[in-house]
Amino acid sequence: MKYLILSLLMLQSIYSLNAQKIEYKGYFIKENKTIGDTIYFISTINYPKKIEIIQPDSSNDYKTFEYIDKLIFPSLKIEDRVLDSTIYLLRTFNTDTIQSLKLSSYIINNSDSLKITSTEDNIIISNQIKNIDQSLKVKYNTILSKINKLINYKYATYIITIILLIIGLTYILFGKKIVIFFKIHRLKKAFKSFETKFQKQQIIYNKEKSKNEIEKLLVIWKVFMEFISNKTYLSSTTKEIEKFNSNKNIICSLKEFDKTIYSPNKNTLESKDINNLFNEATHNFNLKLENIKNG
Repeated sequence: MKYLILSLLMLQSIYSLNAQKIEYKGYFIKENKTIGDTIYFISTINYPKKIEIIQPDSSNDYKTFEYIDKLIFPSLKIEDRVLDSTIYLLRTFNTDTIQSLKLSSYIINNSDSLKITSTEDNIIISNQIKNIDQSLKVKYNTILSKINKLINYKYATYIITIILLIIGLTYILFGKKIVIFFKIHRLKKAFKSFETKFQKQQIIYNKEKSKNEIEKLLVIWKVFMEFISNKTYLSSTTKEIEKFNSNKNIICSLKEFDKTIYSPNKNTLESKDINNLFNEATHNFNLKLENIKNG
């Protein structure tokens, strides 16, 4: 029932979309939420059907939020427009009362690969500690009674000191390892997502032999390479990539991709060029993994 209501809320956005523009909206479902609760963030993109858009997945940076899952609704096509609607299931353990989020997607349109950003929205994370009613009055009893101590403060102090020492020693001995563990987990998760998308897109291209499908394959590779190397692969041409990637085999393969996409006389791409890109991504992944392990 909740998902049905959320779907109806998204469908309302159809009537306010301008047919001449790409409109990318993001907003939270405003419910009372506390730390650790599932939070719903709705993304709607209205765009001309002649272009392709890649939307965020689990490898995206969601700032103070953690990705749980997403619900993708079938695209709605109205004349020459398309409306894509997605519900992202998130959670947060950040203690900030007001937290905000906006998403980024990538447009594939002919020779351009452009980044677009949704509108930003914020959500209030409720504090579970209720305010004390200041109107309450304390009634004092002036008759003193001797009572037994409920807490042995000396013993409790020893216990707390030991616990703090254990926590401190754990952080000193294993703090770095814990940080490394989470970095490795995030890196492996991103590579697995890339590997799945790349291989799936390669199968589609091998079946259809379409220039549009090979361009999607190239964008998937560039997005991952930019994530893992912090270099501007996505917005760079092959000639610009050559300035920060000296691997001649990769540059040659990228040139073959360009010929296949833009040349009217070349319609197929050899498997070795596709494999070269995948192997380069795998090589960079392994290098970064070793760097993280070595501190």
